[in-house]
Amino acid sequence: ALQAHADLKAQGKTPKVMVVEKRGAMPKGARYEDTKATARTAFARQQIIGMKPQVVADLAKLGIKIPDRYRIKEMRSVATDGDTMRQSKSKPDLKMSPEVSSMVGANSSHVIRINELQGILTEAAKKRGIKVVFNTGLETLSQNSKSVNIGLKTASGSTSKVRSRWVIGADGAGSKTRSLAGIKWVENDKHGYMVGVWFKGIRGNNRIVYPNAPGPGNSGVLLGDRSQVYGLFALPSHLGNLLEQAKAQQRALTAGEQNKIMRHCERVAKKMLSPSEAARVKADYMLSFPIALNRAQAAVKGRVVIAGDAVQTVNPYTGMGANVAMQVSKLAAQSVVGADGSSRRVARTLLAKYGKRAVGAAKAMHNLCMPLRTTFRSPAPVYKRQLRNKTKAMAKKGRTKTRRSATRNRQRSKRATSQPRARTAKAR
Repeated sequence: ALQAHADLKAQGKTPKVMVVEKRGAMPKGARYEDTKATARTAFARQQIIGMKPQVVADLAKLGIKIPDRYRIKEMRSVATDGDTMRQSKSKPDLKMSPEVSSMVGANSSHVIRINELQGILTEAAKKRGIKVVFNTGLETLSQNSKSVNIGLKTASGSTSKVRSRWVIGADGAGSKTRSLAGIKWVENDKHGYMVGVWFKGIRGNNRIVYPNAPGPGNSGVLLGDRSQVYGLFALPSHLGNLLEQAKAQQRALTAGEQNKIMRHCERVAKKMLSPSEAARVKADYMLSFPIALNRAQAAVKGRVVIAGDAVQTVNPYTGMGANVAMQVSKLAAQSVVGADGSSRRVARTLLAKYGKRAVGAAKAMHNLCMPLRTTFRSPAPVYKRQLRNKTKAMAKKGRTKTRRSATRNRQRSKRATSQPRARTAKAR
């Protein structure tokens, strides 16, 4: 919305931009610890994300500065070694394709809660005269060659209709804009379940701690803002099955099941923290969500354009989901403003170019996510690992049970061949 407003104003037009948000607004200073912010949606919107330098720079071009208090003070990778994790000072970059690297750049430079970022952007939008409506959802959508007619419904039940020249749907993986516009959604195999966990006992200290090579069933990423630490963890299959069973039975997790998942995440988090912090950290609250690499077959349908998670879903371990979503949304706004008022041929070319780039970025992100599928596998049980190590040690000394057993069998076979046993009466 901010990009579309700036581009329209640069063309000398009177910008008329409206933002519709289904969920309610949260105060910019709202905190996880606030007693009034304990609803499920409130926690979901207080997730912490890392912002890439390119995204921060693009916001600065629009006159929106992300304050320095959100700048990262520490970024550390943790190398996995079997079932243990050891600290590493290296910061390897993911092997990104040109479609992705040109959008987001290198490692994150800022960490911020989603509700605080929303507050910054909402204030900037209101200052520019952009109409922002909360607690309002999309109900109907129809379009012709000149406009799009949408029906809106508020949380209180009142309805209204809006006529617009263009609609950009950035309403998530379950996008209603996408479904009403008739854009097909391709669902792929699920990779597993992830959980977002909020921790207490330690401060965030503006940092990101992530795995160098995430191990099967024993991986996580920690993000800390100024006060809170938030972690993302890929659940191994035996814990993911608990969520799958609860979903199939249409029930919530039991206290025991939830405690089992949180204790697993707590153990993984402790391996990524210093000994003093590991002794104090406690898992406090969790939200679970399935991971599947789904994407839309197209990003444009007539005068309706989709962007962000409405185009694709990604594995949060990449650390680029929100950043790519914001960059694709910026491209969508630029394409729509360029197509507005242009000839039909020029408009079709601009929108086709955007659609190709948006879907191309989605495919590139999915290729980046595929190797991370191994993080959802269950680790080998301890006793099996100990037995395997013991067998390897014995093999080096040449005293394995397998070798002794093979030798004994050969000796028995040799004796039986040289001295055949007399057949008994019963055998005859």
